[in-house]
Order: sequence, then C-alpha cells, then structure tokens
Amino acid sequence: MNKAHSVTTPQPAPPVLDQAEAERAGRMLDRLAEMAMERAEAMHAASLAAIKAGDAAAAKDLELSLDRAGRCVRRALALKLRLARERQEMADKAAAQARDRAEEKAERRRQVARAVDRSIA
Repeated sequence: MNKAHSVTTPQPAPPVLDQAEAERAGRMLDRLAEMAMERAEAMHAASLAAIKAGDAAAAKDLELSLDRAGRCVRRALALKLRLARERQEMADKAAAQARDRAEEKAERRRQVARAVDRSIA
C-alpha cells in the first residue's frame, strides 16, 4: 500500500579552489605561521627573562603563551602540507583520468580501423 520512498539527495561537491585561491591561501598560512613564530620567539625571550628575575607566575603564563603560539605554528604548517598534498592528489587523479580517456579514444580508433579493414577486405 503506502510504502516509504527513499529519495537520494545529491551530495554537494566539495569546493574547488582555483590555482590563484590556493596560492593566496598558502601565502596566508605562511604569514600566520610567521606571526605565530614571531610571537613564540617574543614569549620565549620574555619567559627566560621572567625565569632569571625569579618571577615564577609570569614565567608560567609566558610559557603557556609560548605553547599556544607553537601550536598555532604547527597547525598552520600541517594545514599547508595537507592542502598541498590534496592539490597534488587531485592533479594526479585528473592526469590519470586524462590518460584513461586518451587510451579509451585510442582503443576506439583501433576498433574502427579494424572494422574498416574487415569491411574493405
């Protein structure tokens, strides 16, 4: 009687970055990593100064800030590497698909050539 219908909804395609957008994102990640590294260096110097001054509370706070800045650097670099790897994988996949299409085209041409040869003979 009344049966539930299952309707598949198409999944949205993942956003594709063009080359310019990918390069811009890479530059932004580079800058973010540079800023975090500068911050980490400043926190490190301030932490050493606090340790030499015997201010344990300030040293602890500065070390926490240093840890956070270091984490930001690691994440930015890891994301940049992941994005580069994904772009390379997409390029490799596109190249493989192009090779497959070229091979299929060549095979169709060979089949047509054989069929023409047989029909002439």
